[in-house]
Amino acid sequence: VGSIISDVEDMMNYMQVNIDSEIEGVERSHTMLESLDRNPQRIRDLEIRLDGIGYHWRIDEENEIYYHSGQTSDYSSYMAFNKEEEVGVVVMVNTPPARTPSLPVLIGVDIMHDLLDIDNMNDRRRR
Repeated sequence: VGSIISDVEDMMNYMQVNIDSEIEGVERSHTMLESLDRNPQRIRDLEIRLDGIGYHWRIDEENEIYYHSGQTSDYSSYMAFNKEEEVGVVVMVNTPPARTPSLPVLIGVDIMHDLLDIDNMNDRRRR
């Protein structure tokens, strides 16, 4: 059962705090607590990376993306940001999640990849 009531403006403010803040507690939430090597093939196929977990965030270390998603029976959301590039995305949908990953995750990942030009960046890294 979800218990946070929020809107896009609230989430954008929260994201901005995470991008701009130098407050120790906020910075600490971006620290990787555990490295993971649990990227199932279906997630890799969608180019979603899960390299580690922080206090509040899943971390794509390669692309410097911090993200989190959530869902209830009638709602799902995704927020991601890159501090260095100062970009991020919030996607909120008021329909039940029909798949894993949810629609907001799929949309949000595509937007972050476009904002960070990840496909081209990964091509350059492979050379």
